[in-house]
Amino acid sequence: MTSPLFPRRQVLRFGAALGLGCLAGCRQTRAELVAHRGDLPKAWVAQLPAPWQGRWLEDPAAVVASASRSPAPGLIQCLDGWATTVPVNTLQPVGGPALLARLEAKAQPVSRLFGPVGSAAVAFPWACSPWLLLLRRRDDLVSRASEDWDVLLDPSLKGGVVLPSSPRVVIDLVQGDPARLRRLRAQALAYDDREGLNLLLIIGSCPCCAGIPACGPCCQRRGHP
Repeated sequence: MTSPLFPRRQVLRFGAALGLGCLAGCRQTRAELVAHRGDLPKAWVAQLPAPWQGRWLEDPAAVVASASRSPAPGLIQCLDGWATTVPVNTLQPVGGPALLARLEAKAQPVSRLFGPVGSAAVAFPWACSPWLLLLRRRDDLVSRASEDWDVLLDPSLKGGVVLPSSPRVVIDLVQGDPARLRRLRAQALAYDDREGLNLLLIIGSCPCCAGIPACGPCCQRRGHP
């Protein structure tokens, strides 16, 4: 589907040619890309084709909310955990079979926003980054942290864990188990992707779940915390 001013498909091709974030197209749109600040590479942003414009929001929840406004932006960008909270009926199919054919098999469910097999692809995953568990001054937990995420349920961490802001990612940390999810939520100090690493550095002992883009540059500057 296309914007009356510039085809979204061409913008998607632009992104794919240069490169788990998602780009998704909204209905009743204007030529605007709304994204979570810091997620998209600056080089991509600088090359947005006219008449497209970018708008960067600090809160991923605000990016999601923009998809339901009228007129909605032509494209939104957010991590897959947030993208799955966008009402699917506000999105248009990607409509780029050549682009979708280039996706690895593991990326196909993301393009459907984890909808059933056979449902339309409404998003284009353009990047993938693993989540890391950062520990500081907790040498006693390092060996367990290398095994699984259940180290976050350790009683000594109650009220001190910095978790991702995405509800889906938090649920995935405990593989969707309701009992473990309740325990994990009781462990939380904050749900904050962007400032989580700062909390780790300031407080010193709170474990932090963060993506590589958020923690990599800081670790390179300071050495591993």
